[in-house]
Amino acid sequence: MRLPAYAPDLNPVEGLWSCLKAVELANLTSLTLAEVIHQAHRGIQRVRRTHTWPLVPTARRPVGLMTHQPDTPTPC
Repeated sequence: MRLPAYAPDLNPVEGLWSCLKAVELANLTSLTLAEVIHQAHRGIQRVRRTHTWPLVPTARRPVGLMTHQPDTPTPC
């Protein structure tokens, strides 16, 4: 069985990045990389406090072709 080249539904890190980009890193303009890193760390701490792992609930499903989106999206 072949997996697709890009399978975000099977990668929990994609859920983390999605949450960070939706809140802490959304419209962030910074003069330094240190500020971006600081905001990313804040977001990771927020996700650790408010979410249970894995962030992507579809990762527990059997691997197969998904023809529709899951009914319950992952909230950030």
